[in-house]
Amino acid sequence: MLPAYEKISQQLTETDAWHHLEKKRNFYIKLRKLIWLAGAAVSASGIWLFWLFFLAKPQTPEGESEGSIYGAFLCLMIVLLGVYAIWQGSRKMHKKYSYHYKKLIVPQLVTSLIAEASSSTSLANARYSCEYKIDEGIPLAQLRAFPMFEMIRDSHKSVGEDLFVGTLGLTDFQLAEMNIWEVTEDIDTRNKVTTFTGLVFLADFHKHFEGTTVFQSRTGKASSLKTSIGSKMKSMNDSFDRLFRITTTDENTARFLLSNGMLERLIALYSKFPDKGITICLHNGRLALAIHYVDFFETNGLNRLDTGTIHNTYEEIKSVFELVDLLNLNARIGNK
Repeated sequence: MLPAYEKISQQLTETDAWHHLEKKRNFYIKLRKLIWLAGAAVSASGIWLFWLFFLAKPQTPEGESEGSIYGAFLCLMIVLLGVYAIWQGSRKMHKKYSYHYKKLIVPQLVTSLIAEASSSTSLANARYSCEYKIDEGIPLAQLRAFPMFEMIRDSHKSVGEDLFVGTLGLTDFQLAEMNIWEVTEDIDTRNKVTTFTGLVFLADFHKHFEGTTVFQSRTGKASSLKTSIGSKMKSMNDSFDRLFRITTTDENTARFLLSNGMLERLIALYSKFPDKGITICLHNGRLALAIHYVDFFETNGLNRLDTGTIHNTYEEIKSVFELVDLLNLNARIGNK
């Protein structure tokens, strides 16, 4: 049982990390204002030059029309340069603030959630731990163990962030945001082809079941993962079948796993990411889940944490931890 948001947020506001991040926020707000002023000054200079050379003097002779066009284009580029500086500066300030937020607040939020879950468990031999590493990801060799990631070869490269590694109850898990790509070359070109970008969640239930079953959402932007293994099948829930396609190599085992409770949980998961593709693979007693093109644990601009950022992150981490219990395999599948 995870603690209520109000309890966690109250604990965080009393930490040194909270106050340190507030100082960082004030610094980036001041820096952003300076960037805005500089960008506005550049854009204003472009507008002033346009007025000076094209509006404040008589019209140029026809012979100078080509030069006027180039001059007007230059003024426009100066205005756009100022606008770009404002946009890019704001974006960088947000990224820097989000980085400090992840570094200072997310580990403490995870620690609090794990501690509260541990104190309320009734499972025998249950363990509750989680380590958060801001600049690491899941090794590609571990992803290749799942058929949905079989297209990943030794030539693929990856970068990851927001890595969670831990145990909840009897289930070991890993989660990270991953960007996986391959560089292809021919005689004339060299291209970087994205294979997957988004959130990856791996769970080992230390139980055994036969075959491989894959669920793929019918809508939402998706990357190039393998989404069809074995034969098509339908569940006993029409609402679920409208949202997901199912393929399996062992229909009997798949039907055993597809309880009404599990289907309802997957429908609830889909409702959180309706515009993102979701791919799930059950294979050899383990689960891999990919939510495509999603970006977790970001701040809401440079707004104060208590205006919604903490609550959003709480819900994101809570949804991650609830994935461990998604199939309730610990209670329903036989031991290895």
